[in-house]
Amino acid sequence: MSPMINQHEIYQTSSTDEDFLPIVDENDVVVGRGRRRDVHSQKLRHRAVHIVVMNRAGQVLLQLRSRGKDSHPGWWDISVGGHVDVDEDYDQAATRELREELGIAAPLACIARREAAPDSGWEFVRIYECTHDGEIPFHRGEIDAVRWVDVAELLARGHSTQRDDEWRVTGSGLLSFHAWARGKERREP
Repeated sequence: MSPMINQHEIYQTSSTDEDFLPIVDENDVVVGRGRRRDVHSQKLRHRAVHIVVMNRAGQVLLQLRSRGKDSHPGWWDISVGGHVDVDEDYDQAATRELREELGIAAPLACIARREAAPDSGWEFVRIYECTHDGEIPFHRGEIDAVRWVDVAELLARGHSTQRDDEWRVTGSGLLSFHAWARGKERREP
């Protein structure tokens, strides 16, 4: 099942609007760089990482995006998500984003990929997973809260568009959770 959600919200300014991102072509080859705000507003292809954090009980971590975020403020989202910076590869970005957003370090495995398309915000997305059972000292400027949820329940219910609904999860985050789940199925005997 591929959730399709109308998530048009007004773009708010961000403290990272002036940061540079690598611009890539349809084959995910770097062809230049641009300011984050321009890359997003002009719908240029670029790179991102999503990380699914699991615990030993088999649950996955959701993050509640800060109400100050420029897109989808106050929505639940994938455990970790972020852009690949200039002069950085996907693996380096995933390690950095895990540390920056959740304040943790854990071995990461790349499980799936998503192509750059409108539903990904024109991002080529690599989807990683890791396991963590300890404290999560998340970045309070980026994230308002975190919670553990059952994978099956998330995949079945995580598509509400009602404000403050516990299952209002971003469309891109949900698509990555679904891609991760399919990737896990292919990898397990």
